[in-house]
Amino acid sequence: YDGLYRSYYENGQLLDEVNFKAGLYDGAYKTYYKNGQLHRHFVYKEDVRDGLQITYYENGQLQQKETETAGYRTSASWYYESGQLEQEYYTVDQVYVNKEYYESGQLENEYKYKSKLDITYKAYHPNGQLHIEFASKRGDGGEYIDGPHKTYYGNGKLAEEASYKLGKLVRSCKFSYSDDGSVEKACNNSPQ
Repeated sequence: YDGLYRSYYENGQLLDEVNFKAGLYDGAYKTYYKNGQLHRHFVYKEDVRDGLQITYYENGQLQQKETETAGYRTSASWYYESGQLEQEYYTVDQVYVNKEYYESGQLENEYKYKSKLDITYKAYHPNGQLHIEFASKRGDGGEYIDGPHKTYYGNGKLAEEASYKLGKLVRSCKFSYSDDGSVEKACNNSPQ
């Protein structure tokens, strides 16, 4: 089949429309909400999504935007219904970056993947202060923490610091702070 195909809701409102070439999706594929608002606008090339893909909430607000090349996602952004950015995914210099945001717009967490094997992670308190940071690796046995792992209080002060070697805890220190600014540190070494 070649040409534009359309289907409709029972009330006569357009449900979707797609272009076919030699029986395959080729070109724009659009779906609509019952109220007539555009729901999705995807682009296909020989039955594979290719190019900018957009999804909208029923109120018309942007919900998701992604770019695909030959069926592989190269970047994507998701949005709260308010329009605020919720999550984004992209690559820079062969590093995959994934960021999630609080609805306030403040960064909530961030993953960076190098070759999908070396991963760095940071999470933030709603006030923007760093909450957790660590690095992990992927191997035959799955994902494991390797190196320092730090946790912070909402005021930005260090709460806990640990050291890992190939997923095994080597040393852990907890910090507490008094009103006069002095700090107490309690550490434990883990048996090897």
